[in-house]
Amino acid sequence: MKNIAARSPMPSSSPTNSASTQPFQVLVVDDYDDSRDMVALVLKRHGLTVLEATDGVEAIKMAYLNRPDLILMDISMPVMDGLESVRQLKGVEVTRSIPVIVISAHCGDPAMDKRVLDAGCLSCLPKPFDLDELMGVIDGVREPKV
Repeated sequence: MKNIAARSPMPSSSPTNSASTQPFQVLVVDDYDDSRDMVALVLKRHGLTVLEATDGVEAIKMAYLNRPDLILMDISMPVMDGLESVRQLKGVEVTRSIPVIVISAHCGDPAMDKRVLDAGCLSCLPKPFDLDELMGVIDGVREPKV
């Protein structure tokens, strides 16, 4: 599999999303329009800035250029699946520290959950998911416990 992030041009400036000047930015990655749109709507209603991507390649490019505070990633997508995308993001310095949460119907299977965590993701939320649970996980990323 080609490493998309390693071939992308380096951004010329520091991250566009400084915590002191910008709202919390989330990249939602899902090839299923209805699912992506629903998550994006909920996040926007909670005052978050939302970027959207439809596959792993697009996610890598958007993460590299925008450096969001969090990525919500589906697993099963065309072009490049979510786990390969995460591995590539974690393999490049500029995107390595971006937290990733997988949201997928495959979550809940112990073998898949292990693959997700081994790829460097924070957690794996099964679809369908509870919106309060999703917001709780996001709040945990936004305000980590000291």
